[in-house]
Amino acid sequence: ACQFFLGGSSLFSSSASGSEPPPTNTTTTNNNIKGQQQRESDNCGKPKVVDRLGITIVLVSDTHGEHEKLTMPDKADMLISAGDWTLYGKKEHVTSFNEWLGKLPYQTKIVVNGNHECNAMWKRSAKSLLSNAILLVDEFIEVEFGTCNNTNKDEQKEDDINFNSDKDEKAKKLKIYGTNFYWPCSQESNPYFDQIDSSTDILISHCPALGYVDNNRGCPALLNTIQNQAHPKIVISGHEHIARGIHFDPKSGITFVNAANAKGGIKQGHACGKQPIILTL
Repeated sequence: ACQFFLGGSSLFSSSASGSEPPPTNTTTTNNNIKGQQQRESDNCGKPKVVDRLGITIVLVSDTHGEHEKLTMPDKADMLISAGDWTLYGKKEHVTSFNEWLGKLPYQTKIVVNGNHECNAMWKRSAKSLLSNAILLVDEFIEVEFGTCNNTNKDEQKEDDINFNSDKDEKAKKLKIYGTNFYWPCSQESNPYFDQIDSSTDILISHCPALGYVDNNRGCPALLNTIQNQAHPKIVISGHEHIARGIHFDPKSGITFVNAANAKGGIKQGHACGKQPIILTL
């Protein structure tokens, strides 16, 4: 798995600035890294590493029914699957994926739909079929993780912004929003994104935002929502298999992740060929 440590100004920055244009070339991390620890994405700014929350999140996407091929860590706090957990919405993949989720020893498991699930025959019963996870469909969830072990306030620097700075020894919380799947909107607005507000810590959308780990095929409406409305700390997506990687935007302080596990390309494009991404917040 690829492991990344996020913190300080890279994760807990103040709200994003205005409407900065996306980079013309998004830098992605090496898809073949295994067991290597990286503290910043290649040439994408240098976020300061501050272990603030002590929460470990395992990220997967585009497993397309081949989830059993993943090597999952024994310990983590949360799993996020950013969609396309089936291949063409096959019902047997739903059953297998739910059974696999039930075996994972993580406190919280969150899933969103991809294009392979959003129009499946069983879509109206998807939440009950995924009994071992929380399926978010255009909705929020607030997840609580144990207690805080905050850095001593005397040792904190001015730019070390803490999630729960006034809640020492109380629960650590993350507010997470998961969208349904939407193809990129030609306009810079999508009414389904209107309820994503600035209290969002993590935004999950199968389709990536335009210009960020998206192979230049992301959604303009999602980018507009992120920059001018939601200002999340982390955006997690998939869909564009060959754009897998992490991009830290130093101007907004937002970390964009494409967690696709599929190989991509014309041949065996849906076959699982990459391991999970692990974020430590």
